[in-house]
Amino acid sequence: MKREIDLLIPVFIFFLGCELLLEEFPSWLISAVFFIAGFSILKTVRYNLLLGSLPFLLLGGIAISFPFTNERIQQIWIIFSLVLLYLALSSAKGFIYFSKQKNLSNTSEKSGEIDCLKINQAISFITFFLWTSGISKAYLNFNISVSLAMTLLFVVIVLIFHQSSKISNHEFPHLLFYSLVIGFMMTELAWTLSFWPLEHFSIGATLLVIYWFWWDILGRSFKEKLNKKIIFKDLIFGALGIGLILLSTKWLPC
Repeated sequence: MKREIDLLIPVFIFFLGCELLLEEFPSWLISAVFFIAGFSILKTVRYNLLLGSLPFLLLGGIAISFPFTNERIQQIWIIFSLVLLYLALSSAKGFIYFSKQKNLSNTSEKSGEIDCLKINQAISFITFFLWTSGISKAYLNFNISVSLAMTLLFVVIVLIFHQSSKISNHEFPHLLFYSLVIGFMMTELAWTLSFWPLEHFSIGATLLVIYWFWWDILGRSFKEKLNKKIIFKDLIFGALGIGLILLSTKWLPC
């Protein structure tokens, strides 16, 4: 019960901040509430920067992708954000618990650790999509410097890849180098796709498929679980995914 309360406290404070923002309360009050929410998140993850980075990256992606439409859509978006934040904190809390168990001989504990890993991976993919689609929207619809947008995207992708890879494979060699390479490659692709007549959601989804392909290939290669069959399967799924995105998307007028 205490664990659930610890998870719900930062979620509730974040919800309060979002509602104050929509109701246009004074900026100092909104800033104070979000600051307390951030501090509460750090306290929940025991000030572990590796585990705490994903919730903060997630909230950044939620903010940059926030829909400036009618109030109903905004409330749905906030509820969606609360669920994601709860799952991200739940996964982090689980990793803290299982890290204290040196030998996970219990089957249920092993299963719980795998569940936390899956949640972390899913949240990292969602965070990637929110940031890539959000920055694409900001770059395409607002007067934002392309260098600023791409630099921010590069930093975020490096952090997301580093966190998810570090969590899933503690023995990942030269992780920082590969994180920088993936960040540079995905940023270049994002910049290239910005010239295509695609909506920002389609750009984000296309980049997500490509990112998933390289994340899976690199992760499996260092776990010695990579073979031609897996590469072929990932290529097929990746090509089908991108094909479906491009066929179903609404192409913008040139």
